[in-house]
Amino acid sequence: MKKYSDRAAVTWDAWFVNRGNTTHMFYLQNGPLAPCGDARQGWAVGHATSDNGIDWTPMESVLPPLFDDRNPMDFHSKFTGCAVNRDDVCYLFYTMRDRERGSQRIGVAISHDWEHFEPWEGNPVVVNSPTPIPVSGGGTGTLIGYENLPDYDWNIVDCRDFIVVEEGEGYVGYWAAAADLGGECPVGVIAMARSRDLLHWEDQRIVYTVDHHGVLEVPDVFCMDGTWVLTCLSGMNYSGRAVTSDIYASNATIVAYADSCEGPFKEPAQGNILLAGPVQSGFTCRSVLRDGRRYLYYIDRAAGKNGVSLPKELCLVNGALQAYYCTSLDARCLPPLPQSDYAREQNSFAWKTYGGEASLCADGTLMLTTAPKDYHAVSRAMPPEIAEEGSAMLSATVCVTGEGGGLFLRTAGCPYLLLLEPAWGRIALWKLYSFESIAARSYPVQAGKAYRLRCILIDGVIELYVDDVLVLQCGLPTQPLTHLGFAADRGTLTATQISVCGME
Repeated sequence: MKKYSDRAAVTWDAWFVNRGNTTHMFYLQNGPLAPCGDARQGWAVGHATSDNGIDWTPMESVLPPLFDDRNPMDFHSKFTGCAVNRDDVCYLFYTMRDRERGSQRIGVAISHDWEHFEPWEGNPVVVNSPTPIPVSGGGTGTLIGYENLPDYDWNIVDCRDFIVVEEGEGYVGYWAAAADLGGECPVGVIAMARSRDLLHWEDQRIVYTVDHHGVLEVPDVFCMDGTWVLTCLSGMNYSGRAVTSDIYASNATIVAYADSCEGPFKEPAQGNILLAGPVQSGFTCRSVLRDGRRYLYYIDRAAGKNGVSLPKELCLVNGALQAYYCTSLDARCLPPLPQSDYAREQNSFAWKTYGGEASLCADGTLMLTTAPKDYHAVSRAMPPEIAEEGSAMLSATVCVTGEGGGLFLRTAGCPYLLLLEPAWGRIALWKLYSFESIAARSYPVQAGKAYRLRCILIDGVIELYVDDVLVLQCGLPTQPLTHLGFAADRGTLTATQISVCGME
């Protein structure tokens, strides 16, 4: 099984729209992967379609950069946008970037056949207001735009990543910007405007602000169960040292909620994360409503090549947005491998030493017990059809004590442990044998409690679900995938309902 990845360019931010039973995906083609004669090739907006949300058919790219002095406002390759289906006409919004410094405006291209797009002659459709605008929740703020840019120690106009939602008799559009809110320097905000025809936008206001000097990108906005939800990308590399509620996450898609499309959108005091991890984790989340359910996609920073993630189902649980395992993937799972014995893994790069004991009961229950100051892992070899493809799912119900326990995996010749660690309140991915930290997430692991784990290894990415909620994901070599198994760290692990299968 393979995720979608552009064949000629780096796959970057993606967005989605439905036409009948078909979902259209547009995405940034961020630079060619190989030299080519046309300098614009690989710097366009990619296009693909799917009838099931998993398998994508590539289409011809659209909207290459113009590199035309006659249109200096829309000169460079495009940045992120969105698409709207209005009366079977596709309005493809994108971020225009001018020749002078790559500063930004929102433009739109229109297509009646959904294959060929022409930029609207009236572009841009949105530019930042030069005068103070309302801030939802009170007060006013000033977006950094072309008229006032010289007033600030600032180097670019942020006006990008448009997302449009149908609301009432018209539309609301949201975009990422920077604004003067009266502090020592501008901060990242999400702004909003209204339109009835998708071409003329007015009534700008600021609907989401942050309490740090950090950039915001790629907002997504939708209404779910009567609650308005906003997600957007930020992180420490965006100049926000404490952006997330997770001390282990440096890069995150954060989530905020409101009672109205006009906000104010507010983050919860705890648990403001939809997706998070190290910088090589997934980013630029966007969602699409299909068959009455809302599905999340993001870009996997895969080990080797970026790709579009597998779908996740978005749900509000006790008022909090969570990404769940998509049950449509069940149909892609091959029959589980027969139960077999597990071989002990040595726990030193040099010595053939073992850190404990293991037993496999007749009912399929696996039990691991370690030495007081050691860890112990066992594994089973994967058949060639799984090893060579590098796509597999391991699921089990586990219960751990001590420092932790979880999964063992060996990919591309390197062993890893993926552990639930109650003593630290986290889930961590470690590289053996040095225990180099690859990724971690805070999680309230309780010793002696049973957790249902589902681990997907696919196309340069690892995903871990706990009780079917996505908790950890990041780039990880997955080919060849030679061994899968279990581990305990200075304690015990019991694993039941074990299943290992390939994915097609």
